[in-house]
Amino acid sequence: MHCYQEAASYYQVPAIVLQAVHHVEGGKRGDRIPDPNGTFDHGFMQINTCWKPLLHEQGWTMRFVRNHDCANIFAAAWILRQHLNETHNLWLSVADYHSGDLAYGYPYAQKVYRQIVLLKKSHPLQGAPLQGANPVEALEAPQTVSYTTAPQNMRFLP
Repeated sequence: MHCYQEAASYYQVPAIVLQAVHHVEGGKRGDRIPDPNGTFDHGFMQINTCWKPLLHEQGWTMRFVRNHDCANIFAAAWILRQHLNETHNLWLSVADYHSGDLAYGYPYAQKVYRQIVLLKKSHPLQGAPLQGANPVEALEAPQTVSYTTAPQNMRFLP
C-alpha cells in the first residue's frame, strides 16, 4: 500500500516500521476494539481513543480515522512522530505507541522488530530508502532490559 511510504515520508518515520506495526496490531478498516482500560482501538493501525483530543486538534475525527486506511496510517505515523519528537529514540517511540508503561511497551517493540525481520525476508527493499527514513539495515533490535532495575524513563539504545 502506497500510504505507508507517503505517511513515512511526510512524518519522517521508517515505512517498514509502520508496516510492521500494522502486522502486529492486526487491525482492519472499521474496527473499534474495546481495551480493558475503557478506551477503544480504531481501524487499520488500532489508533487508541486516548489520542482523540489531539487528533481532533489536527482536524481528524475518530470516525474518519477508523474508516479510512490511509488516514489511519497517517494518524499512526503522526503518533509515532510525536513519540520520536519526545524520546529521540525509535524503539522507545515504538514501545510508547503501544503503551507508556515499559513492561508492556518493550515486548511490543520486540514484536515489531521481529515483524520487520520477517518483512525484510519476504519483501526485500529495492532501491534507496526514502529521504529521512532510516535504512532497514540500521534498525537494530531493542536491547533487553530488566524490569526490576530499569528506570521508568529508560531509553532503548540500538
